[in-house]
Amino acid sequence: MIDMDSRDIPELYIKKAIEEFKNRKGKYILELGCMRSDAFHPPFECHDNCKSRCDGHSTMLFDSVINSEFISVDISKNSCSYALRHIKYHNPDCVKNMDAIEYLKSRNEPIDLLYLDAWDTDLKDSAEKHLEAYKIAKKNLHEKSIVLIDDTDVIWRDNEFHFAESGLSGKGRLVIPEMQNDGWKIDFGGRQTMLTRR
Repeated sequence: MIDMDSRDIPELYIKKAIEEFKNRKGKYILELGCMRSDAFHPPFECHDNCKSRCDGHSTMLFDSVINSEFISVDISKNSCSYALRHIKYHNPDCVKNMDAIEYLKSRNEPIDLLYLDAWDTDLKDSAEKHLEAYKIAKKNLHEKSIVLIDDTDVIWRDNEFHFAESGLSGKGRLVIPEMQNDGWKIDFGGRQTMLTRR
């Protein structure tokens, strides 16, 4: 079992992805899996007494990207409620309480930044669901797209979290190799892994 406080802070990875999104002049951000706790600090000010070590407050961070079109999708009403409390720059309609796979099937717009964080690592089919999401999203991804995957540093074994030796485990266990076969490259890895076509 690992001490969750010993893991990297998710906000650091999300910030890097947002910086690259801006460098590429991206417009469309799609987050699969809303933030799941309240934040009591401004975006990108990680406080030690905050849950941001476990929950990177991703919805709040992506919402802070002005002049973007942002959608966050989560099947949990509770998670959507947390997210809605932190939407300041986008219309509250950007938070969709529905199944992420069903949303992806209906999406026609491009995706410049896709954040895969919908199915928790301790769920039996977490890796499979993230792979399925990527396969459906392929129609919306393009040469300048960015894909960021949460929880790629741990595995769920014997009802406990353990650090993954490869660093490419958890939610990314199946989708990362599939993306690499499709020509995507890893820009950085760890707690989260970001892939681009460079």
